[in-house]
Amino acid sequence: MEKMLKTIILLFFLLISNISKHCWARIAPKIAIIHLKEQQNYGAKLKMPCFVSEGNGPFVFEWQKNGQSIFSNRSDRYRIDSSEDSSSLTIFALNQFDSGNYTCLARNEFGYDSQTNSIAVKDILSPSSFFSTIIFLFIEFNKT
Repeated sequence: MEKMLKTIILLFFLLISNISKHCWARIAPKIAIIHLKEQQNYGAKLKMPCFVSEGNGPFVFEWQKNGQSIFSNRSDRYRIDSSEDSSSLTIFALNQFDSGNYTCLARNEFGYDSQTNSIAVKDILSPSSFFSTIIFLFIEFNKT
């Protein structure tokens, strides 16, 4: 009987120890890696997601372009939507000035993590596509 009581007490302390590790763990955020297509089309809408896969909330999200903070309330071209463990940046009507490095930062009281994607906006009439079209039309026109 005494051996059984010691075993129960030991199991109780192991259970409490395991629960306390999970309840009081101090874990900085870890952002899930999401690779976006680097080349984006002029005029398109682009939505960049950012998900925290590990860490203790609450989280604070920040978006940056080339190291400068993006504020969605200062432009109608950007929208930032954030929830408990995710955030997304939407850019409406991409143009060549939107090319750059976009970073999502997630912070909590224990640290931070970031994820960066490079975006290059292809112009509607890039020199190569423009000249290819001219050459194609020239060849087609001179066939007859």
